[in-house]
Amino acid sequence: FLGHQDTLYADTRGLATFARQYYRRCHIEGDVDFVFGRATAVFDRCELRALTRDVSFLPYGFVFAPSTAAANPHGYLATRCRVTGEAPDGSYGLARPWRPSSDPTAVPMLTVRETWIGPVADTTAPYVNMSSGYPWQEARFGEYRNSGPGAAIPVPENRPQLTPEQAAERTVRTHLGDWRPPR
Repeated sequence: FLGHQDTLYADTRGLATFARQYYRRCHIEGDVDFVFGRATAVFDRCELRALTRDVSFLPYGFVFAPSTAAANPHGYLATRCRVTGEAPDGSYGLARPWRPSSDPTAVPMLTVRETWIGPVADTTAPYVNMSSGYPWQEARFGEYRNSGPGAAIPVPENRPQLTPEQAAERTVRTHLGDWRPPR
């Protein structure tokens, strides 16, 4: 998937629909919120590539902008992926919570686990607010056993880490349930 802003809209037909999507060994690149929407979406062994931008502000953009419905127990899961890019070190955030039209039923969810995160990611503030009144800390963001220079944790309160018990609830199997995508 090649684009810039809003490259991949992983979404559902309606708020009450918890659509499941599975992306395996794919390449997704963009700059601003380049993976966004409210679906239950699994990104398995994908490369998420942040593009260089001709701007004078930071961050350049965000990889994810989930808008998961509060009633949905599963949002976005990035597992065994690679976050890469040629943009300057620390110039991208991992995610910001999207609440379309300040939707109070959205409580964005993203888990990034066992993923190599390159230096393009801001290690100090990988998550930020998208709009006032909805702090990222109220979103369901979590990380587990990530590696690479962008996975460093210089400010622990800005990098929510899952316990092994919590991580057991955020897997490909739990996100996809009884659906087995064809191989």
